[in-house]
Amino acid sequence: MAKKKLQIFISSTYIDLKEERQAAVEAILGSRHIPAGMELFKAGNTSQLETIKKWINESDLYMLILGGRYGSIEPILGKSYTQIEYEYALEKGIPVFAVVLDDSFLYRKAADKSYEVFEKDNKEKYNEFKEFVMTKIIKIVDDCKDIQIAIKDSIVELENDYPLCGWVRASEIEDSTKIIKENNRLLKENEKLKNQFAKIKEQDKLSKFGYEEIKRVLKKKTIKISGEYFDDKKDFNATYLEFFILYKNAFVTGITNRVGVSDFQSHIYHKICPLLISFGLLEINKVTGAVYRRIEMSKAGLEFMARLEIENNK
Repeated sequence: MAKKKLQIFISSTYIDLKEERQAAVEAILGSRHIPAGMELFKAGNTSQLETIKKWINESDLYMLILGGRYGSIEPILGKSYTQIEYEYALEKGIPVFAVVLDDSFLYRKAADKSYEVFEKDNKEKYNEFKEFVMTKIIKIVDDCKDIQIAIKDSIVELENDYPLCGWVRASEIEDSTKIIKENNRLLKENEKLKNQFAKIKEQDKLSKFGYEEIKRVLKKKTIKISGEYFDDKKDFNATYLEFFILYKNAFVTGITNRVGVSDFQSHIYHKICPLLISFGLLEINKVTGAVYRRIEMSKAGLEFMARLEIENNK
């Protein structure tokens, strides 16, 4: 598998941290990643700031090198460009880490350099910004070698903690032609199986409902018939499915509501048949020349019974 190269945006003040930024660039390149920012940008105007934001958007990680200077102030927001970049990266959810120069490091620099190392004009803003940075992921460094070690360690830690996209050379990516063809074949096969399943499901329907669906409901619903209808005076308990099977012949012949039928047959007609009618297993037919009606097994009911017989005799 090709190793991803991460684009890492380096942010810092400019003149006072040239050496430290160069050390950071070398550390990133040494880790086989891509540095961005550097001397390509100098704080100055809105168009440059917008360009920097685009680079931050395209980067996988954002790294701040914080020395003793606050940096140039953006006139509208009243913050340094460095702080604006840092807060923008946080706002966009880009993993951020900072290397903070130790005071001893800064004092050594101040003794050797002709330029200002410590903030004078905006000290309060610098202190507030540094205090905020110190609440995030940081490593305090004492020299340029420390910077390189801190950067390499931070990259490894962030790679483990975040799902970073990174960049991969096109030549290192496996040929996806075969994968695309296989994916298209599987999509077609899946569509074919879906159509077959839809046909099977349609064939399973007896009326408005499927065979398995009706059987499941009839197995769950129970019937209790008083023993007063039987010689032994014992109550009769069964599921609707058991009752339908037990009295299938009566349903084929027909259950009527004519005057003079037994109390038990009347109970079946008025209390039990309605549910079986609702599933399409029974149907009501008017008897020619008679005032009564007959409930008998429907075509769907006959098919349902036949499938039950086939299952029970497997």
